[in-house]
Amino acid sequence: AVGDVAAGVRSTSHWNQDLDNPANPFAGHSFVFVPYCTGDVHLGNNVQQYTPELTINHVGMVNGMAAVDHLAAAFPDAAEVVVVGESAGAVASPLYGGIISDILPDARITVFADGSGGYPDAAPINGLINMLWGSFAARPDWEVNDDLASGSWSLPGLWVQAGTHDPGIRMSRFDYAYDA
Repeated sequence: AVGDVAAGVRSTSHWNQDLDNPANPFAGHSFVFVPYCTGDVHLGNNVQQYTPELTINHVGMVNGMAAVDHLAAAFPDAAEVVVVGESAGAVASPLYGGIISDILPDARITVFADGSGGYPDAAPINGLINMLWGSFAARPDWEVNDDLASGSWSLPGLWVQAGTHDPGIRMSRFDYAYDA
């Protein structure tokens, strides 16, 4: 249906690419694909020099927001947006679901994440990740985020933050202990 969008679809299988397959739940949808290349699970806004020979542009949030801006411009009347993430994309998918719900408030937002369960929620790790990637400084200006410290802005906590920010988002996460 025109105006429906699946954002960030990434898969090693081909079912999602066969748009003529009637069993494909994304048949008839448009896609915005966000490749992963920044080492920060799509959450960073920082250039970090690790050694004199190694500097990484952790700008996944910058790239992700460019994709969200494109989504909003290309599909301003989207009735449904499905944010799908796999691996690194799965980690950030609830956050982007919340951001998209702000930009397209009339759209039904669904988040489906595959493989984001390997990250702990430990204040020292959260603080280190947020410092290296700049993700705490790049967090959305949501009321639910007002009293958070850097050690509380966690990767698993993105589900709670986005869901508390917009309880209307449909969220699902698939983690399998025996993924290859």
